[in-house]
Amino acid sequence: MLNIPIVIFVFNRPQSTKRLIDCLRSVKPTILFIVADKARSIHSKEIDQCQKVRAIIETIDWPCEVVKNYADHHLGCGYCISKGINWVFTQVEEAIFLEDDCLPVPSFFQFCSELLGRYREDHRVTQICGTNPLGEWKSNEQSYYFSLYGSAWGWATWKRAWKYYDHGISAYSQSNVLQSIAQLIDHPEEFQHFQKGCVFALQNLSHCWDYQWSFAQLSQGGLSVVPSRNLVKNVGISLDSTNTKNPILKDFLDVYDLDFPLITPSEVILDREYSHQHYLFFSGKPSLNHSISIIKSFLKKGRIVQALVITQKLLKEHPNNPDILFYRRVILARLGKQESSEYINSISQQCTKSFNNESNS
Repeated sequence: MLNIPIVIFVFNRPQSTKRLIDCLRSVKPTILFIVADKARSIHSKEIDQCQKVRAIIETIDWPCEVVKNYADHHLGCGYCISKGINWVFTQVEEAIFLEDDCLPVPSFFQFCSELLGRYREDHRVTQICGTNPLGEWKSNEQSYYFSLYGSAWGWATWKRAWKYYDHGISAYSQSNVLQSIAQLIDHPEEFQHFQKGCVFALQNLSHCWDYQWSFAQLSQGGLSVVPSRNLVKNVGISLDSTNTKNPILKDFLDVYDLDFPLITPSEVILDREYSHQHYLFFSGKPSLNHSISIIKSFLKKGRIVQALVITQKLLKEHPNNPDILFYRRVILARLGKQESSEYINSISQQCTKSFNNESNS
């Protein structure tokens, strides 16, 4: 039995919701908060899907206090999740949060539970994350690191950290706050990327909440704990995704279990190198080594189209890199074609079109 409260956010995906409930059944949380948005009235299919989701919630069959917060009108992801977290923290001091498309490995729950306790009174730490978008990061050295940036795909926090959350980011207009964040990030391009995210959130308040959460943390100098191995698979990045549709994120991230006891860092100190790699990935500019690892992962999973698109993109930037040239030959061999410039250009155009269509769906 897991005694840390778990909060799940559900909407219109019964299959993903069922997978998540089945996953939770293995750890049997004693307190489970359900936050659900209401279907948009103009979508009859969505109304049916939302009803199916709520029926799945009724199948919870282990000893558990289930506390529901079902919206009486459609709020949108941004308002539903942020208001839901506010509601949760009127009742508990700490919790683990999962959206319906996040499927964690078993060690995720122990990881969050242990570190919620370890850093409960340490205000330098504001979030425990389950997702490592790099897949692995120095996993032979430590079990986790401290980053400027976290992920909302499976995470945990405390009421004492969430109290700084402001959905409208009113402090964004305060130059002294922005200056302190810029000094903390200490990288002009990264700070500019962060600012773009904040502006996007302000223009899309009904859809966004995680940019605001990042702002709240950085405005307080807070750090996110990131596991050295990725613990959460996002199974919901698809044509019916509400927000994230990037097929790269869907297809390359593997999940791993962490070993216990955890290898704890000797002190709470920012891993600036990891933070920069995180920024590069989410800004669409992953490092060369990370890009090659993505190609290898795609090849392993048989996603030849995506592997070729990324390889072609890298060749424009690194035309003579032996590793990239090697993987291009591997990809073309798998496609069963001769290596010719005409064929490369033809298939690259087709793959790029397919990739863009999938990304923009």
